[in-house]
Amino acid sequence: MPQKPFESLEELQEIWSDPLSWAEIKFYCDAPEKLGRRPLWWDERKQEQPATQWATRLKRQHYRHELTDSTQRGFFRACAEADQSILKEWLDTPNASIETILSLGGDELKPLFRAHLHCALFTRQLGGNSSEEVANEVLLPIREETGLPLGFLRDLMYEFQHEEPRPAEHQQAVMLSLVETHADGRQRGVMATLTLARMNTRDGALYPEPRLAFVSRDPDFRDAEEDACRYVRSEGLWPKDCDVRWSIERRDGKSVGARLCGNSAGAAFAVGLAKLFAGE
Repeated sequence: MPQKPFESLEELQEIWSDPLSWAEIKFYCDAPEKLGRRPLWWDERKQEQPATQWATRLKRQHYRHELTDSTQRGFFRACAEADQSILKEWLDTPNASIETILSLGGDELKPLFRAHLHCALFTRQLGGNSSEEVANEVLLPIREETGLPLGFLRDLMYEFQHEEPRPAEHQQAVMLSLVETHADGRQRGVMATLTLARMNTRDGALYPEPRLAFVSRDPDFRDAEEDACRYVRSEGLWPKDCDVRWSIERRDGKSVGARLCGNSAGAAFAVGLAKLFAGE
């Protein structure tokens, strides 16, 4: 029984809180390979687990992927369709199921979940358009709460309002090699395009586009970003009054996955930023 995509925050909450049916348990027990998982009865420590416990785990992994995948953007989609009362409930009076969902990914992802809820709520309250001054007024408290760059929050709110990315002043694309890790531990290089976009927000921040918000970056990848920024600034190339938004697209059209790893992106970021600011 293929799992249907959820259409709303209410459906997502029900999925998380409702006990599994026998049909669902049988689906996950009989065909775990459909989800790319290991054999049902054994976890990483080779310990037997009850069918219900294992099936619940697999079901939640399935929906977590839909929530955070850069192609499906399930959480963005659900927030965009939610009315104000539901968004306020998730932000202000979350029950145990909601708290569990918002805690997926721990401290790294929780600010992103809350940013989506806040930006969707303000879009409902302000309507389809708002001036830059009004947008900044409502987004500054969200920046204080989440620690996310103001430019990222403006991009996210713009996408809720217009269903497309916020326009950039200038863009620069460079080639990038990513490391893809398979379930059996094998790794291979895949080619991708890194696009850097000069934005008109004035924090001097480097941040991913909202589509990639829930894609985790390991410490090596983050260090590579920071080292590239430090180098470009040390060369006097980065203007003080602009942000840079980055995005990654695999050349084979597949999703970039749930996690970006390694420091191989550092050179691509440094070259791309230098070209971006040189106006090449």
